[in-house]
Amino acid sequence: MLFTWSGRDESFTKVVLDAYPSPTFIVDDDVCISHFNEAGKNLLGPRLRTALRRRGGEALHCVHARETPDGCGHAEVCRTCVLRNAVGEAFTGHRVLRRKARLEVETAGGVKELFFLVTAAPFTYHRGKFCLLIAEAINDLISLQRLVPVCAWCRKIRNDQEYWHDLEHYLKTEFEADVTHGICPECRDRMLAEHAAQAGPARTTTD
Repeated sequence: MLFTWSGRDESFTKVVLDAYPSPTFIVDDDVCISHFNEAGKNLLGPRLRTALRRRGGEALHCVHARETPDGCGHAEVCRTCVLRNAVGEAFTGHRVLRRKARLEVETAGGVKELFFLVTAAPFTYHRGKFCLLIAEAINDLISLQRLVPVCAWCRKIRNDQEYWHDLEHYLKTEFEADVTHGICPECRDRMLAEHAAQAGPARTTTD
């Protein structure tokens, strides 16, 4: 069933959905897309004109969507697809689900790896059952969990452009994170011990 706007829905609900900053899709239990918001258009890119009535993997050009003639949802790897399983669980359990998902998509420059925090929320509209599928991009957060090249001597970090930066600069430029400084208990004890050693033994006085 295709989700369509009507009456007052067009004047308010659709406007609110389009204002949501994350790619948002309305899908059925086979993840066929009935509607997408403005952010969803940005994710689909030039494919948005052919996205309606197509499954999510086909609309987004998932690399596994072409592995079988039946398309998205029928390849062996589709059994573990987080996006598809989240929608299925939301429908069967009648509850909102949030999952981290990894998607490999075909682009003009080759295969690109995308990471999302997926929210699947089932709802009923005009006796039809649908699911609100929200895909929040978390590529920056995922990159924090990967190996980061750190100098073994000075502890500077190498970025993707092969430049070395101190930790504060790297976190600020790559992740817009500000750093506050303190001192851990081990460093504090070591600093106090070094200070005491430099000061020498305490002098005692006698009458």
